[in-house]
Amino acid sequence: MYPFPKNSANSPLLKQALARRFKTTECDLSFDLKLSSNGHYEISGPPVSDENKRLLKGTWHYVQYPYLELRPYKGISWSRYFEIHQVIKQDKVSQIEVLQLHPIENHHITQNCFFENGVRM
Repeated sequence: MYPFPKNSANSPLLKQALARRFKTTECDLSFDLKLSSNGHYEISGPPVSDENKRLLKGTWHYVQYPYLELRPYKGISWSRYFEIHQVIKQDKVSQIEVLQLHPIENHHITQNCFFENGVRM
């Protein structure tokens, strides 16, 4: 038997729980980050420079909670790391379980914006 904490706000996640579409929030830039269940990622949004286009697609890796890594395709030796935060928010209707991805350092495209996805409880 494995005990699970009553408060899931800081519980480790399974990789498949991260496979979803995130949007930037509290940010001047508007980007989407799609984490697919097959381990691929895609960033979409406003046009970016030709130099940065190769950073828009690649693979994502979740090795240890609370960190997520994005690795672009095409042999680029560049990775970006995000810290996963689990937050419970409340609006007029109900509570919302929110996953936030906070960049460890500025991302070339999305700068210091963080990504968020919420599911009503």
